[in-house]
Amino acid sequence: MTRIPDCSELDPNEFAITITDEHLDDLGRAQFFGHWLDDYLPPSGVRGQVFNTNVAGWVARQEREGRKVTALDEHTHQILDSLGLRREA
Repeated sequence: MTRIPDCSELDPNEFAITITDEHLDDLGRAQFFGHWLDDYLPPSGVRGQVFNTNVAGWVARQEREGRKVTALDEHTHQILDSLGLRREA
C-alpha cells in the first residue's frame, strides 16, 4: 500500500515518490506514485499521480525544473541509491 504524505511533510516544489515495482526494467523504467502540494485541492492539499517511466530521467527532469524529489520508503531509497540518486525523505 502506498502511503499518501500529509501536506505538512511536503515543501513547495517537492515531489515525494514511492516506487511500487520490485525493480527497474531493462530500460530503467518502473511504476511509481508521485505526490506534491496543490493549494487548490482541499482538504488534504496533496495531489498524486501514477507514473510508469524511466526513473532517472524523470528525476533529472524534475530537478532541472527546480523541483526536489524525495523517497517515501526504504525500497524507493534503495532503487534511487542504485541509480546514484539518493533522496532524503
